[in-house]
Amino acid sequence: MNIAADRLASMNGPPESLIAFSCGSNQAAIDDTQNNRNGIFTEYLLKYLTTADQDIETILTNVGKDMKLQGYHLPWRNACLTKKIYLAEQSNDMFLYMNT
Repeated sequence: MNIAADRLASMNGPPESLIAFSCGSNQAAIDDTQNNRNGIFTEYLLKYLTTADQDIETILTNVGKDMKLQGYHLPWRNACLTKKIYLAEQSNDMFLYMNT
């Protein structure tokens, strides 16, 4: 496989994992920033990361929608999950819990 150094190579994870990327394979991530701190993907991810009672797949879908609306490339993810993964509960305490 011959992939340019500035492009993201494809990657798969083990079962019960999720890997999120700021762009798809064979694409270059845009490093633009709106807050002079983070790239676009990270900015939108941080916007939703602490949303109470939202699973990680829903959060990443919302990130993708925002990026698409603003004309940016779509983030990509590889997932093999059998349960919903939540990062914040209603009290906004940050912790990882799984819906059983």
